[in-house]
Amino acid sequence: MPSQSVPSQPSLGKSSISTKAIDMNDDQVSLPIKQKRRTSSDTKLPSSNELVLPDVYDGANTLPLITQWKEAEAHDGKLVRVVGKYIESDVRMKPIGTPRYVGHVSIVLADDVRVSLFPVWQREARRPQAEIHRFKDQEVEVIGIFYHQSPLDPSGGASPLSPCLTEIKALY
Repeated sequence: MPSQSVPSQPSLGKSSISTKAIDMNDDQVSLPIKQKRRTSSDTKLPSSNELVLPDVYDGANTLPLITQWKEAEAHDGKLVRVVGKYIESDVRMKPIGTPRYVGHVSIVLADDVRVSLFPVWQREARRPQAEIHRFKDQEVEVIGIFYHQSPLDPSGGASPLSPCLTEIKALY
């Protein structure tokens, strides 16, 4: 196995790269690890989706109505009407501290069950600010395909196990 050259201590002191030593046994060499400093441009939020949902759907009154969880049980994977309170959602896996709202929303049913608008990994899940301002904390009706559990992220990312609506046809 080829030997690695290890920089001497004086050259480490002159380096402009931030380094961090790794605790190792006495017989092992500690190599510097480069660490990237986060700039303000790294923390910008991705732009939200600008898809405007229609405010009417022909035949909506003929669809099953869901206002609480027990009404949802028989309609997994089906086109339904969901009625509840439109709220912003913090979709972090461990939402500690102040909530972080980046455009994801949910509909809160009468029994406090939250139904996401679109799976969180889908671009359409980040709702336009105009929509959020229009409907925030208001009772709304949404027409879409209801799932007891959000579809899995096709790229293999984390996916919440909460209910969601996909293929949304209307929001009013």
